[in-house]
Amino acid sequence: MIKAVVFDVGGTLFRSDSVEKDRELIAGEKIDNFFKMNKINFNLTPRQVADHMVAGDKNFKKWSKTQNNIDISPYELLANWAFKDVLKKENDLRLKIIAPQVINLWKMCGTPNIRKGCAKALAELSKQGFKLGIISNTTSHTNVIIRLFKNNIYKYFDEYAILLSTSSQYRKPGTEIFFAVVDSMGFKPEEVAYVGDRISKDIVGSRAAGFGASIRILPESGIEEPEEGQEKNDTPYIIKNLLELPEMIKKINLKLKKK
Repeated sequence: MIKAVVFDVGGTLFRSDSVEKDRELIAGEKIDNFFKMNKINFNLTPRQVADHMVAGDKNFKKWSKTQNNIDISPYELLANWAFKDVLKKENDLRLKIIAPQVINLWKMCGTPNIRKGCAKALAELSKQGFKLGIISNTTSHTNVIIRLFKNNIYKYFDEYAILLSTSSQYRKPGTEIFFAVVDSMGFKPEEVAYVGDRISKDIVGSRAAGFGASIRILPESGIEEPEEGQEKNDTPYIIKNLLELPEMIKKINLKLKKK
């Protein structure tokens, strides 16, 4: 029986960052100004700062897949991936100190709105006695917590079961972080359902960890990004709105009960 539900964040509890127009350039301008305030000058335009962030993040994620999905600190992402070619030795210590704020400026700029029905669905699941948790791939130690508090939904989650990849050092779809959240909640994998929007990370990872159900939520825009292996790894449990989730969990439990 499903006793707990764990959620992805971006694209699941919140709309995808990709819907935010000019988010990257706006973030690049903020980061460029913040660097200069801290006497770090890479001689880059705000657009180039944004491009370095995008390229660094993309290259790191490719590398991570070859390294058992390990994650790194905000400083490591900036120093070893995003700005490796322009970082001077005299700026290294200051960058190490301000790296968490830089990542937050990047992550929080143009933060997408909460998805429709999110708060109501979480309240209903909590009312029904389900423990709720989170697994999020993020290089920030705080952006997920800030989002939850700003939208008044932090209260629904087990504070021991909010796992961020940058803190745990492992990313989805690696099973390590899935097993960790299950242990933190005090359940077996088969007693937990996972809800996410990405097949390659959320569905593949939770299935590999033996979760009782892997539930995929479709994008609000109705436009799906194609993913490698989608047909092979898709799930029969699909919702369009989080308000459908309580009923979906009920149906899954009825099905499990009959086995």
